[in-house]
Amino acid sequence: MHFGSDVMFLPSLLAHGTSADFSEGHVAYAITIVVLLVSQVIIAAAYLVNRSRSNRAERVHPAGETQFGRMADEAPVMLWVVDEQGKCVFVNRRWLDFTGRTLEQDLGDGWADRLYPEDRENALRSLHEASRARKPWECEYRLLRHDGEYRWILDRGVPLYETDGSYAGLIGSCIDITERKLAQDALRESEARFRAIAENSGLGILQVTPDRRVIYANPAAAELLEMDNGDDACAALVGQQMDRFYAPESVDIVLEHLRMRSEGIASVYEAVLVGARGTRRSVIIAGAPVLLVDGRFHSMIATITDISERKRMEQALKESNDLLEQRIAERTAALRESEERFQRLADSASEGIAIHADGRILAANQALADILGYARDELIGGARLEQAVPAIGKMTACGEETVVLEATGIRKDGSTFPIELRGKWIPYDGRMVRVVAVRDLTAQQQMQQAENRHREEMAHVLRQVMLGELASGLAHELNQPLTAIANYAGACLRRVGRAGISREDLIETLSQVASQSDRAGQIIRRMRAFVRRGEPHRTSAEVNHMVRESIRFMQTELTENKIALELCLANEPIHVMADHIQIEQVILNLLRNACDAVQGMEESRRQVMVTTVCDGKSAVIRVTDRGRGVPDEMVTKIFEPFSTTKPQGMGLGLSISRGIVEAHGGKLTYEPNPSGGSHFMLTLPV
Repeated sequence: MHFGSDVMFLPSLLAHGTSADFSEGHVAYAITIVVLLVSQVIIAAAYLVNRSRSNRAERVHPAGETQFGRMADEAPVMLWVVDEQGKCVFVNRRWLDFTGRTLEQDLGDGWADRLYPEDRENALRSLHEASRARKPWECEYRLLRHDGEYRWILDRGVPLYETDGSYAGLIGSCIDITERKLAQDALRESEARFRAIAENSGLGILQVTPDRRVIYANPAAAELLEMDNGDDACAALVGQQMDRFYAPESVDIVLEHLRMRSEGIASVYEAVLVGARGTRRSVIIAGAPVLLVDGRFHSMIATITDISERKRMEQALKESNDLLEQRIAERTAALRESEERFQRLADSASEGIAIHADGRILAANQALADILGYARDELIGGARLEQAVPAIGKMTACGEETVVLEATGIRKDGSTFPIELRGKWIPYDGRMVRVVAVRDLTAQQQMQQAENRHREEMAHVLRQVMLGELASGLAHELNQPLTAIANYAGACLRRVGRAGISREDLIETLSQVASQSDRAGQIIRRMRAFVRRGEPHRTSAEVNHMVRESIRFMQTELTENKIALELCLANEPIHVMADHIQIEQVILNLLRNACDAVQGMEESRRQVMVTTVCDGKSAVIRVTDRGRGVPDEMVTKIFEPFSTTKPQGMGLGLSISRGIVEAHGGKLTYEPNPSGGSHFMLTLPV
């Protein structure tokens, strides 16, 4: 009687089990395998002895009643025997109890009926092949237990030979390894999760042996220690002695903390590391020991946080504070007052701060009291914050995010004022409280209003400047209707003097005089509206109409300079809410810039195109020229005040134009024209 060479698996497993880092799980697994193999040896011996008896005895005693059957049923594992073709000829009672089936159901290939469908074909095929090839067999599959649950099974079989050396098939045993599989899956998931966290962490992570040799490093650690090896930087760091990276002044403290960790004590300390290129970095190292199952120190895991920038900032802040204190001491001794004076200075901050919980103010600075018009003692302990700032009720419950609201505050005297309210929940004195900051926006809004007035003043100045430039063209335009009026009136007088004019001719002539007078009046009214200063008045304005009105101002200049104007206006009217005088000013400024850009160019390039489109959300007015374009160095500055490419330009036109457009909720942008020249796009919400 003998078995296949697979029995040699046991010594190697036991030898591995004696290594220092072999886990308790592996030891338990090894013991289980030992039991499995010993059971196979014992049952195989009994089986062969049983086979050597007379066929009559076996016919008298069924398999379960023979000495072999009884011994197999008492085995601590599930046992089986297959013949030379891999067909099952025996399973023990533990198998039948596990599956809830009878021996007759599991003979042949019937035992595989309880396998998970996806595992059945592989298990049968590999068992048949192993039996026919007389080779050891091992397989993991899922087996349906009697209670309806699939369990993972480790099944192993070895060749079985008769006492005369003839091959009898395979004998094997199997064990339930579901818990081990789940543990392995959990371990693999944990290892993958740790590696993903470590390799994507901004912190440097190292694993170091007791002799300070690196056995693991993440990319952040390799970068911190300046291992310039590209994708192999981490591998290049593995095996390095950490001693080479410690600054001399940090060696003692590092060794002391390494000693602590070797004794199983976690620690955090500050040190200086020197990278491979010589860069010194201040770091915080937090480390914890990695212990073996028997409690012996194996290695340590350390996280490294670069605090060099923080240290530099702290040093710069310290130097700045020292200098400030020195200058304060030199310039005035009055600032050297008591702690109360310092508190009053702190309380004079413009932003009020309160700690608020359960409807009561727990603490408040003097600035909050000043903003709300109360004495600080009136605020502490009371519910006046909800009265003074009703919007605090809109702030959400506990959370890490800061809530920012613009609201209205109510002073003690009942007057209201605009505020910015910021709130955040923090732990305080064993509970969650809300820190509220209140900032008075009155001055800010006044500054914004002043800025708007300044922008309007600048726009008015620009219109006056542009009016001077347009004066000659407007005079020419006004001369036409005035000349026509004079001609029609003279003709009328001459015909009346001859008494040869009919009533119809007189009415027609006077109608022409009235028409030309109205035309002249429209020109003058348009000029006055253009230069008049006043509050913006936004109404529904039609984009194409504003474009045409702006072009009328430029008609004389376009004609005299032989500039071809092409209009590509939208077929349907486009309406926007705008101050049409201001938007016409912007369009006129873009047209004048385009005309200036093409002056002096050859006639084929003295072209200006105005296009209007609407995409449903925005109206776009595009002014395109084929002039000299904007120099590269000016592209980023063309909308800044006093930036110009014109020898006599003020550099305010585009700056003021952009301010007008943005005040309307739109955008004014520039792009170079691929054919030479410029595209300026004015976008307004419809």
